[in-house]
Amino acid sequence: MWPPLQVFILLLLGVAVQASEQNPCLDVRTAGFVCLNCTTLGYCVKDATGSWETISMLGCQSEHSFYCSDEGTYGCTWQAQCRVPKRGPFTCQQGGVFPDPYDCRRYHECSDLQVDTPRQCTNGAGYSTLTESCVLPRDSEQCLSAQFNCSRSGQVGGWNADTRYFYVCVNETAANNLYPLMMKCREGFVFENNACVPPELRNV
Repeated sequence: MWPPLQVFILLLLGVAVQASEQNPCLDVRTAGFVCLNCTTLGYCVKDATGSWETISMLGCQSEHSFYCSDEGTYGCTWQAQCRVPKRGPFTCQQGGVFPDPYDCRRYHECSDLQVDTPRQCTNGAGYSTLTESCVLPRDSEQCLSAQFNCSRSGQVGGWNADTRYFYVCVNETAANNLYPLMMKCREGFVFENNACVPPELRNV
């Protein structure tokens, strides 16, 4: 039997997860058009209290290969397959610029106080941490394939596109959803064999 306080906390977490699933703009946190899923175009706005709200605008006929598009052409476009990325929470762990683990077009500017300012490339390309600019082709591996693998809480992995970055998988929701916390090695170090190491200790 769980104590009342623990039950109350789990209920609050469950409400937060449900709210995020019903209101994707809580994760997106950028004003403008956004695909809520493969078949629904929406719009993210802030209400009078500063909270993000999701407005559903248009449905697509996926049975005829028309899927939602929120880049270039907003609405339903013919596509060989749905290209709407999976979304999830992002929490700043340290200051700096970090790639979004779900959508290659997005990146996050984290202040030293761990305040997140989400950004999105406006030219349709993906964001490259190596060049610090929006230059990644949308058909690149970083945009087409998941760049992290979370199967258990505490799992650690390197960010293949840039060895300075790594992630730690956490499970902080009542819905048992795992998601990655993005981190970066200190200047001059790279992530290798589950640790940040200096260049002279790297395996060649």
